[in-house]
Amino acid sequence: MRELFCSAFDRVVNRYPEHVAVEQDGRRHCRYRELQSMSRGIAGLLQSAGVERQSVVAIRIEKSIEYIASLIGIWRAGCIALPLPDVFPAAVRMENGDRAGVAAVLQPDPSSSLGVQLEWTGRPRVTHAGDLAYIFFTSGSTGSPKGVAVTHRGLVPVLKDQIDAFGLSPETRSLFYLSICFDASLSDIGTALLSGGTLVIESEVQSSPPAALMRCITERRITYADLPPAIVSRIGKLKLAIPESLSTVVVGGEVCSAEGIDWFSDRLNLFNVYGPTEATICTSIKPCRPGVMPTIGTPIAGMRYRIGGITGDRVEDVAADGEGELWIAGPGLAAGYIGDPKLTAQKFVMLDGTRWYRTGDRVRREGGGEYRFVGRVDRQFKLLGKLVEPEEIRRRLLEHPTVAEAAVVPLQDDRGSVRAVAALVCPTDPSTFSLVSLREHLRNGLPAWMVPTTIKVVDSIERTATGKADLHAATALATEHAPDRQPPPDSVVAETLHTLWVDVLGHDDFGWDDPLDAVGGNSLAAMELLALARAGGISLQAQCLQSQTLRECVSECVLDDPTTTQRLERIVQDLARAVPELPKTGSEASCNRVILLTGATGFLGTWVLDALVAKQTGARLRCLVRAADASDALDRINQSRTTFLGRDALPLRRCDIEPICGDIAAARLGLSEAEWTATKEQVTDIVHLAARVHLLEGFHSMRGSNLDPITTLAELASRGRPKAIRYASTLSVFVSTDRALACYEESDRLDESARVFGGYAQTKWAAERLLWAIARQQTPSVFRLGLLTGDSRFGVGPDHDQLAMFTRGIARLGVYPQGIEEFSIDVTPVDQAANALVTLTLGNHTGAFHLCGPAPVTVSRWIAAMNGVGPELTPVSRECFALAARQYQAEPSHCPSGRQDVAAACLALDYRSTARSESRPLDLFLATATRFDCTRTNQLLRSSDERIHAVTDRQLETMVVRMLERVRSGVDA
Repeated sequence: MRELFCSAFDRVVNRYPEHVAVEQDGRRHCRYRELQSMSRGIAGLLQSAGVERQSVVAIRIEKSIEYIASLIGIWRAGCIALPLPDVFPAAVRMENGDRAGVAAVLQPDPSSSLGVQLEWTGRPRVTHAGDLAYIFFTSGSTGSPKGVAVTHRGLVPVLKDQIDAFGLSPETRSLFYLSICFDASLSDIGTALLSGGTLVIESEVQSSPPAALMRCITERRITYADLPPAIVSRIGKLKLAIPESLSTVVVGGEVCSAEGIDWFSDRLNLFNVYGPTEATICTSIKPCRPGVMPTIGTPIAGMRYRIGGITGDRVEDVAADGEGELWIAGPGLAAGYIGDPKLTAQKFVMLDGTRWYRTGDRVRREGGGEYRFVGRVDRQFKLLGKLVEPEEIRRRLLEHPTVAEAAVVPLQDDRGSVRAVAALVCPTDPSTFSLVSLREHLRNGLPAWMVPTTIKVVDSIERTATGKADLHAATALATEHAPDRQPPPDSVVAETLHTLWVDVLGHDDFGWDDPLDAVGGNSLAAMELLALARAGGISLQAQCLQSQTLRECVSECVLDDPTTTQRLERIVQDLARAVPELPKTGSEASCNRVILLTGATGFLGTWVLDALVAKQTGARLRCLVRAADASDALDRINQSRTTFLGRDALPLRRCDIEPICGDIAAARLGLSEAEWTATKEQVTDIVHLAARVHLLEGFHSMRGSNLDPITTLAELASRGRPKAIRYASTLSVFVSTDRALACYEESDRLDESARVFGGYAQTKWAAERLLWAIARQQTPSVFRLGLLTGDSRFGVGPDHDQLAMFTRGIARLGVYPQGIEEFSIDVTPVDQAANALVTLTLGNHTGAFHLCGPAPVTVSRWIAAMNGVGPELTPVSRECFALAARQYQAEPSHCPSGRQDVAAACLALDYRSTARSESRPLDLFLATATRFDCTRTNQLLRSSDERIHAVTDRQLETMVVRMLERVRSGVDA
């Protein structure tokens, strides 16, 4: 008697009703009885809406508790499940839905008690004969995806055999890694739920690098995982430690490397599985052991193998030790292909009263009745475990109006594994051909993994004697590099930079004399390259990637690798030995004070100067400004006032301030001998705000602006009249390191970090450490500032700060990735920070002070503010967000500033997605899961009420309006 999944599941629920069935992102937990109730509710929803048995119901829900409940609910209602998540382009979803005859669609609905809503498609109702369970679309040799319709008959048997083979139990914690686009994901779901275990969903796990994946497995206490061979191979190559909790791993879909097999099988139970979609997920299992490349094993769940061949109309057997096409029979065979009886008849054949499926896989029979995979009989190939049909890609290429002919070939690595897809195209008219337009066309019509990495434009496609495209010649041409004008550069920098280009672009089809944008790079790729280069100890300027070839970029690069605090500390100590200690200073009456202010034309400096002038203390204010003369310096100060304070800000005059022409990075501040002497003898306070803020540049390129000036100022402070140094530092000295504390104290002197990420944070960390090192007699005032935003009244801030670019970036896309809502941003209104800094300075208070908001702002609040003043933003999956960004970057009509905003938005989210250390400096959400101690600061500011207050929703909306002015006005700056 055939057993249905729902019956088997309900028996598990009866045994373990309170056991957690599904855990999502560590925050949501769904017990077995709750999942059963949800699935029954969804089944009732379908039945009450009139959805008939054996109707196809599409699931347009991302991997989640709701997706799993919808799948089971569809089966309870006797319907057929068709997963159609948003990772598929809209055109593909529409085409597949039409071909399958989708009657209704389940979509997410957070307002519903079930978390889903039902939507009718408006198509004529179609019901299928038989007892189908699901449909998955895979690449087809005709050029169109083929819809594989699978029955319930083999589902439970294969899941039970997998559970027994893998040793799964109610104690199992199974990582749901595989994509719901593919039938193998049903194994993740079914083996966990029918064993009574817990299925663990981590939304971003597929985009995690191997090290981050291993950390996730450790943190979630995963015991079992089905992982792609490419991931297992990479972990084996890197020799990453296997988490103690992990006892069983399964690989399948393509051949895994020997390194991966050996590394895992020596440390845990590793299984190699095989099975096409047409035979219900998995048809054989083979335990792995070190030093032996596994076969595909022997059949399970009542399935049978044979090696068959067809000559004309005659079926032939292959010799016992021969090679040939693998045929499969048994209860798990699919019903066939939706709407394609001809293909069904070709692939599913009758022999001696038995129905067999012709896999197209070439195998060799070995001793013990096992079979070894040799390759494909046809031209299909697998890329990252996903089946790719070149003819489908070629058909999409030919649909573009400017393409006359095309050929598609796989590109292989040194081991013979397919690493990418390449296409040769012959344009109808080279003068009108646009590679950008063609790539956009492909992205809209193909899943992301099938879009060719390399597209080469040729005059013609070579043909064989039979008139067919010469694929061997096409492959040679696709992998042929244009000859370089000069020999390749020979240096560590050149080798490293070339590797980074390959990693970011995803291919190596470029030469040393190619610019980035000519080989598939865009602004997002350029920003990622800058981050990776910096993390690799190479200082690379952004302008290089905009206009220069790879060879020219190498010539501009310098090695730059002071990421560890040990190296930074050596630099600090060398500087400390060369400068005098800070002098002991007394308390000066306000009317006797002479304050030297650096950075007066900057965002913070403009507000600090305004606060100093407004206090009317009688102190003389001298502003160091890079300018041609004093008049020009005053004009620059007033221009900044107009920009940041508004057009109503009164201009300052010579009687208010004393502009001094100089340069903070120059010897003696660029002052003449007389000016230097006068400054030594008269100044009482040095308020040092000048700094260079750039998240993509390295230590050495920023040292001259952010670190070395401290030595000049220390020299100035100790000569003539003793002077107090008031230094504007940053909370990045904590959060751009590897410390990850729940709270950072004001008394912290930065003794414990091991690594500091990014040139900006490194130079600010070193500058602060230098001040503490020379502060034996007198403690400086160090103001660690949070993320400075627009002022609390009008919300005016810099156009190119990271938060503004992130905000404009997601506004331009109209979407944001789900799961970021609880990330946090520190929002510190600049006017409040400036007033607090001035009050503490005039009060002669020394030590470290944290000037930041009392509580961070969640991204959900920020998005609510955006929705309150602008067009509604839509949450989408991480994959859909990345697709939207790529599409935006590829559109020629979008302005450069728009592309920069979108790239900045993507990179601001990169660290939270990948956990790559090189992305730490770009992380906008550094206030997530941490706080900053402001106890002493608030005590000192309490009497003056200059404390920094929590921002209101109205203030957030005001800031957002200012940030989005450029988007609304269409300004291209």
